[in-house]
Amino acid sequence: MDSSRKYAMYVQEERALFKEILALKPQVLDTKKLYRENQSNIRSWRNRTLSYLNNIDYDEFDNEEEDITSVNFDLKRIHVPQLDIVYADYLKVRRNYVQIRKRIASIIDQIDYISDDAVTNKERVLDELAAADKQLKNNISKLRKVVLKHNNPVDKLKVAKTLEILNGYAGVGADDLFTYELIKNKNSISINYIPRKEEIVRILDKADAGDYYPVVPFEKVYDLKENYLDRQQPLNSFSNEIYHELKESSEFFEQDEYWKVDIENIITLPEIPSVETLITIDGNYLPLSMQEELRLYATGEFRNTTANINRINEIAYTYHTPTIDFNTSNNSEEDALIRDKLLALTDILEKFSRKNTKLGMAISIRSSAINLLKALDKGYIALSNAFDEFEHDISILENWISSSWYQFGGTPENDTAYNGRGNIHRWKGKQWY
Repeated sequence: MDSSRKYAMYVQEERALFKEILALKPQVLDTKKLYRENQSNIRSWRNRTLSYLNNIDYDEFDNEEEDITSVNFDLKRIHVPQLDIVYADYLKVRRNYVQIRKRIASIIDQIDYISDDAVTNKERVLDELAAADKQLKNNISKLRKVVLKHNNPVDKLKVAKTLEILNGYAGVGADDLFTYELIKNKNSISINYIPRKEEIVRILDKADAGDYYPVVPFEKVYDLKENYLDRQQPLNSFSNEIYHELKESSEFFEQDEYWKVDIENIITLPEIPSVETLITIDGNYLPLSMQEELRLYATGEFRNTTANINRINEIAYTYHTPTIDFNTSNNSEEDALIRDKLLALTDILEKFSRKNTKLGMAISIRSSAINLLKALDKGYIALSNAFDEFEHDISILENWISSSWYQFGGTPENDTAYNGRGNIHRWKGKQWY
C-alpha cells in the first residue's frame, strides 16, 4: 500500500473515532454532573442529620426500644400492582404470589412480638395483612384454574358429541370420518375438526363397488344424484368436492364459545389491598440504637454514606428523620468505553511521522485527547473544559483535512503532479478506499 493510501486510512479511522467519542459526551458529562449532585446531597444530609441528632433529648427515651424499620420495609413490599397476564406468565406470577404469602406470614409473626404501646396501628395493619393474604389466595386459585384449562382444554365428551354430529351430518354412518386438532398460541386455544380424505375415498370406492348403501352416500352434504345416477360417473371422482363440503360444515362447530372462555382473552387479576406501615406512638421517637446508627452514616468517609442509602431512607421512612436524595447513573459503561476509544485514537495519531505535514495537528489532537483522558477522573467543570478543547482541535483538523487532502475532496498546497494538475486530478471522481 502506498503512503498516501496508508495515511488516508489512518485519517478515516481517526475521524470515525472523533464521532464515536463525541457521541458519548452527553452521557459522560451527565454521569459526572450526577456524581457532583449526589456529593452535594450527601453533604447536605450529613449536616441536617447531625443537627437533628444533636438536638435530641436522650432522657426522653427509655431502654425498651423496638426497631420496626425492617418490618416496615417488608410491609412496603406487600404493595404489588394489578397484573395483566398471559399464559406464559401464569406460573411465574403464581410463584411470586406464593412468596408474598410467605412474607406476609413472616411479617405477622414479627408484628405479634411488637408491644402494643410501641405503635398506634398494630391491629389495623394485621387486619390489612389478612385481607391481602386472602386476595393472594384467591388469585392463586384463579391462576390454577386457568393453567388447568390451558393444559387440559379438551372436554372429551363434548368433542365426541361434536364428531358424532358431524359424522351423522355426512350421512354415511362412519365413526372415524373426522379428526380434530388443538392449536395453542401464547394466550389462546382453537380447535379444528378435519374430515379425513382417505376415509372419504375408501367409502366412495365401496359405493362404486356396490358394497355400500344407500346408493348415493353423503347425500346430506352434497347432491350427487344427478351426476352419479344419470351420468354414471364414479363416486370417487367427487372426493375433493365432498372433502371441501365437509370441511365447510365443520367450521360451524369450530366457532363454539367454549374455546374462547378464559384462554383467548387476557386475564385481569384483582388488585391486592394496600397495607399501611407501622406508625410509632410518639412522632419524635427515635430509638437510641437508631441514633447511633445514623451518626455512624453521617460521619467518616462519604462512601460510608453512599453504601447505606437504602438503610438511611428506611429509617427516615419509619422515624421521620432526614431523607437523602441519591440518583443512580445508568451510564457506568460509558466511562470505560470512552477511555478505550481515546486510547485507540492516540495510537493512530502516533503513526503520523515527522515527515508528514499533518504532524503538528496530530500532536495537538493527541495532547487534547490525553487531557480528556485525565479529566475523566476529575470534576464536572474540568471534564467539560477538556471536551471543549478536544472539540476545538477536532474542528481545526477537520477543516484542514477537507480542504487539503485530495482523498477527502481538498486540494493540497504546492501539489504540481501530473503536469501541474496535481494529485487531485488523479483522484477526481474516485474513492481511495
